[in-house]
Amino acid sequence: NPAFAEYDTVIRMDSNYVLAYFDRAISRYDLIRLIHSLDDYQEEITIGKKQSDLRSQLQTDDPQNTYENVIRDLTTVIRLDPDFSFAFYNRGFIYAQMGEYRLALEDFSSAISLRPEFPEAFYNRGLIRILQGEAGKGCEDLSRAGELGILDAYKVMKRYCFKDTAPD
Repeated sequence: NPAFAEYDTVIRMDSNYVLAYFDRAISRYDLIRLIHSLDDYQEEITIGKKQSDLRSQLQTDDPQNTYENVIRDLTTVIRLDPDFSFAFYNRGFIYAQMGEYRLALEDFSSAISLRPEFPEAFYNRGLIRILQGEAGKGCEDLSRAGELGILDAYKVMKRYCFKDTAPD
């Protein structure tokens, strides 16, 4: 909470400070992931705090820590700096998490157009294209991601891009 208060103070002081919005968006996303990770474990190991105390500090119904607020901050970054490829990439990633695949594809494509050697954007766009039944385009993106250094792209390609042509 103190960190978010600091971001808010900085933004009040300079409403055009792109990195304050970007950092706040990433911090919100990290907090959301932390909160969700607590749900993944039956037993938690804590030092110096009871489990219920820790959980009550992190769980919140406060809408400040929703994906929509992450999207809002990243959209502000893009409005202020339309060439910030990482803002498009991160917003695309959040859209994908939300199941908004069309919007995610648009943002990954924007990130790639701004930074043509952006392997993670190619990889994620490729995965979404395959998910949406566009295997040809998805495989092209995965291939490019592999060429740019994401070796896991080849594992996905092996599974979804190559048809077994061996005779039965």
